[in-house]
Amino acid sequence: MDHKERLKRAVEYAKKEGSFSKINMAEKADIVCAWGVGKFFEDAFEKWDFRNIMHVNLLCDSNKAKCGGGVISGLRCVSPDELIELSKSKRVLVIPFIGDPLKLELDLIKTGLPFVKLQDCFFEIIANMERSKEWFDKNNILDVYDWLADEESKRVYTNVLCNRIAPDFSEFYYDALYSEGEYFETSAFRIEDEECFIDCGAYNGDTIERFLDITDGHVRTIYAFEMDKENYRELNQNVANMIQKYNLSSEVFNLYNAGVWSESGTMPYGKEPLGPKESFSLLKSEIVDYTDLIKLDDLLKDKRVSMIKMDIEGAEYKALEGAKKIILNNRPKMAICLYHKLQDFWEIPTYIKSLVPEYKIYIRHHQKGGMGGTVLYAVI
Repeated sequence: MDHKERLKRAVEYAKKEGSFSKINMAEKADIVCAWGVGKFFEDAFEKWDFRNIMHVNLLCDSNKAKCGGGVISGLRCVSPDELIELSKSKRVLVIPFIGDPLKLELDLIKTGLPFVKLQDCFFEIIANMERSKEWFDKNNILDVYDWLADEESKRVYTNVLCNRIAPDFSEFYYDALYSEGEYFETSAFRIEDEECFIDCGAYNGDTIERFLDITDGHVRTIYAFEMDKENYRELNQNVANMIQKYNLSSEVFNLYNAGVWSESGTMPYGKEPLGPKESFSLLKSEIVDYTDLIKLDDLLKDKRVSMIKMDIEGAEYKALEGAKKIILNNRPKMAICLYHKLQDFWEIPTYIKSLVPEYKIYIRHHQKGGMGGTVLYAVI
């Protein structure tokens, strides 16, 4: 089966079964089982309301002291053997709550127990994703596939989407799709000297430092946007060190404590612990602070721009709308994260091609073992 046929079948299956949504899958199951009641479970289960949102109604653990009919967080905890026995008469869906789930996932595949990744659930809960078949039916995933510029893009796009919407159709899991060189050292394009670089989601400057390492500091200007105040302070400190390290003028750097969006203004944002780092998003419901928003076209309307990178927690589409004139006038190289929202896999490439049909589109995946790190690269 070639990549396109595999993708077509996965899309058709996802439309029919609603498997593009992990919550849809949970609602269809008789038993939704959280497997593993250690630290990951303690940190995440109650905080993210898995009992109600993902309909978890059973726990499982291989530790005999925890399973065997015991009750944890008000739910019965069974052994793996008991769960397998239950699956003979009930529709079971497993959510692994363990740090390195790969071995468990392979075992679940062997035993025929359906599962969804904990990371997938987090992204769906955070983004409050659409779940209706009517919404998903409007995708143009197969059109995007036809636009992709090389075979590796087609392999990655097909299998990342299969893993997300219909895992049984995936030929490769995330580890086999992984490639290094995120943003700057892929086969999609080359970084040149004297780039004018926009970094949206600059965090503490780690991406900027990699960019300067690759160019040996030969850059014309950098515009960096980071909306969290703590990160922004750290960004300023690290940029001061970069100025010394690469012997650059401070005028090279233009730092903004702001997010990027389709219009300028202010907006509340949430801050939640997600794994080893905290994650910041305009899309989260818990308001902890307010951020300024900048429309790039307003700020940089007369400026030269040669590259744009965006990793902004699901705000990428709106930010691209706010950079329409920059894209039309400069046709910059772009590295845009797709993985935060499922619809970005078709809406973002469609929007970019609608502005500049000549763009070549590449897809690469830069995270081992998980859905994070899928990036679209666009170049003329």
